Amino acid sequence: MDLARACSTLIDKEQQRNLSKQAILLIQEQIDEQNISQVVSAVYSSMRSKFDAVRSTAAEILIDNVQEFISQDFDSLFFNVTSIVDTKNLPFDTYEKSETVREDLLTVLLKIIINIEKTQISSVQLEKSHQKFSDAITSILIKQSTDKCPNCRIQTDKCIFRFTRTFKHFLTETQVSDLSEGIIATFNHNQKTVRQLNLQAFTQTHLSTQSKQINRHLQKLLPLLLNDPLLTDSLADAMKILLFNHIDRHIYADIFAVPLLSNLHEIYSFNIFLSCGEFYVLETKQHDKFLHLQQEIENTVTGQDDKYDEFIANFNKNSAPHFDKQLNLGCRILAQQVLEKQLNAIIRDLESVQNHVKLASSRLLCNLIILSHNFTAKFGQKFANSLQFLLHDEFNKGEFDPLIELMAVFCAPNDILGQIKKQISTQSAENSRFLSRIYAFLGRFLMFRGMENTFSNEMQNTDIEVILTILASSDYLMNEDYLLVVSQSVCCGHFCQFLQQKPDLFTLLSEDQQQVFFILVSAVYVKLSNQELLTAKKHVFDEFIATTAFKVSKKLTEEFISIFDQFKANLNFALALQTINLNSEILKTDRLVIRCQIFAQFLNFTKRFDFATKNAQKAVNIAVKMLKISADVEKMNQDVRFECLECVRILSQQINLRQDQLIFLINGVYSCTTWRHGARSPKCLVKAIEILTVLVDKQRTELCQAFPYAECDNCSEFGATYDQLLSRICVSLEDDWQAVREVVLALCGQFLSYCQQFGMRPDELGLKLCYRLDDAKESITLSALDQLRQLVEICENKGIVDQLYGKDQIIELLVTHCDDPNVRIREKCVCLTKEFIVREEFCERGKDKAKLMNWQYLGENDRTWLQ
Repeated sequence: MDLARACSTLIDKEQQRNLSKQAILLIQEQIDEQNISQVVSAVYSSMRSKFDAVRSTAAEILIDNVQEFISQDFDSLFFNVTSIVDTKNLPFDTYEKSETVREDLLTVLLKIIINIEKTQISSVQLEKSHQKFSDAITSILIKQSTDKCPNCRIQTDKCIFRFTRTFKHFLTETQVSDLSEGIIATFNHNQKTVRQLNLQAFTQTHLSTQSKQINRHLQKLLPLLLNDPLLTDSLADAMKILLFNHIDRHIYADIFAVPLLSNLHEIYSFNIFLSCGEFYVLETKQHDKFLHLQQEIENTVTGQDDKYDEFIANFNKNSAPHFDKQLNLGCRILAQQVLEKQLNAIIRDLESVQNHVKLASSRLLCNLIILSHNFTAKFGQKFANSLQFLLHDEFNKGEFDPLIELMAVFCAPNDILGQIKKQISTQSAENSRFLSRIYAFLGRFLMFRGMENTFSNEMQNTDIEVILTILASSDYLMNEDYLLVVSQSVCCGHFCQFLQQKPDLFTLLSEDQQQVFFILVSAVYVKLSNQELLTAKKHVFDEFIATTAFKVSKKLTEEFISIFDQFKANLNFALALQTINLNSEILKTDRLVIRCQIFAQFLNFTKRFDFATKNAQKAVNIAVKMLKISADVEKMNQDVRFECLECVRILSQQINLRQDQLIFLINGVYSCTTWRHGARSPKCLVKAIEILTVLVDKQRTELCQAFPYAECDNCSEFGATYDQLLSRICVSLEDDWQAVREVVLALCGQFLSYCQQFGMRPDELGLKLCYRLDDAKESITLSALDQLRQLVEICENKGIVDQLYGKDQIIELLVTHCDDPNVRIREKCVCLTKEFIVREEFCERGKDKAKLMNWQYLGENDRTWLQ
């Protein structure tokens, strides 16, 4: 087959189906400058064939001999290639389905563009070529930028790159914009190479002198680029090119610098940014804007450059160890310009619902704050006013701690704290989730503020007062929401730590403020004492937070409270008594429970101090109020009454009372020990009896010195108190609740100690104690026997044995239990029986030898003794 026949085969549409490999090879081998004209028409004709194989063969011939085709007739070649690639001019759509043909034709188009670039020397010729070819090429490239075939997209990007580089001075604003929109619309290809070439094509497009809207296009593209870790280095290169070469780089320097500042943790981006900074030191000489920024930065005097570099090194040691000191002046100029123009946009990104967007913006803002020495003076207030972006749950997880640390280090504390207070004041009391977010942020802010390195104003007394106001919010103190409890407890713990590291601040507080602090510390303990809180599983991080809060708060508050001297403790205790305002409004709410818990915990904190006598009357007054609440079983629930009694118990342990105050208090407790009170809430009855035990034990000496029993009759004040106390003991010894009987025996022990010193009237106490021989609890029986023995000894010493009520029943019960199966009970009964029998008044009733001799449990010594 000769060349003419092969070309004829390609041209003849009927013979194209039978195209032979021999014809293709012949054309490829024999084509040269002499016979190129025979091939051209055949190839152009076959490029419009219906058959993929034919079109593919024609494209291969065209690619291999593109230079010959160009030299033969460039315009004809350009027309045929562009008309075929631009499928809207074709009568059928088969060409769109052939990826191979599209790739080959785009390759030919790329070589055409390269040829234009190489052959056109003068700018006049380039401009003519642009006028002639640019519209068609632009149209094709925009359409092909949506091609789903990776290889076709690669060739398209290469065409855009070379086309825009060749005609960068002649492209119109519309062409630049259309090409950019085409690239952005289909940027997110699944192949990295395609995305990388897309970026390069976009960058080269905007090196045109008509790149007037790059800010609009780049703002659409940056979210995709910043979230693509595979393009980090390519993005750095692209931004460097734009920073160095874009026609309006002095206007859009902030936009070009954002990707570099966002990725300073990457060593490659960091080095690129350093080189850009060096370049922009030179730019300051050309643009007044940069010169103004340079003067502003140079006028910012820190006076602690070494300390500042040390802070940067410590801050970045885990995430970006290469960023260990302040960068050059040009880098700081760029950072300052980004802050001036982009701070609002960055804050909007921090409010995004997408966590990766918030993290990227947080990282960017951290780098900007570090690079801007005068951040506090110029942008701190604006930043603080937008604080709500930090008040959401994601910021509780620690991922944003670097940003909060920089806020604590660089922002004026009064700006941040004032905004927090404002946020709280604008929220309803029921919005506990919002409050928990505020306290979570404040806790971290205080934690970082306590560090040594701070580059803003020190906290003042007013700042501490604001913190106390925030923490002492009644909405928190009375709220039992789980997340609010955790976040506020952690926050209070960090506040304790902060004051411990800066003790001078505490001395600036007023007495009222110091008192509020103690109440807050107490509140932390009350909240964290709840075991349900420590074991809750409502969120994946809850257990960690709760455990951390408990450790931090408990350790720090215990250590910190030890620094206060006697005077401050007395003063704060007196003020704390007044915080329990038992008014009618509080009595109608459940908040009284938590308020009493806080007060009780406060008292536990201060129990190591001996409080001044002037506080005693206040303590008695508030205790009496609480006792009245506890006695109201109709209106008050059990929890309220129990917490009130707990407060009274702690007060009774800590305050030294006069005898009249003591009797006044004891009479108040009696109202909480009635049968009805015990039947409805046995645990409250137990707590009331514990109070009586404390009072009798702690104040026994002072009380009895003033009112010795020998000088009292039944009508005297203490005589009535004594009778009531003895009556309560006797009644409660027969209570159905085991816990009540146990605490009553403890009270009886203290009562008998009093009687041994100052005398007594035994009444039926001995018989009631002896009845406990039938108690189901062994420990109660043994304790009752011990106290019965003590009672008998007291009666004998005081010469009032004849006043012991129910002697016959006592002897009978003791004798009955001398054969008790329990060894310990049996031994005590036998011992008591001996003591009763040896006394003359019991001999006739006690010696039942016939019965005693038959007791199988008696030992030989006991039998001999009975003889």
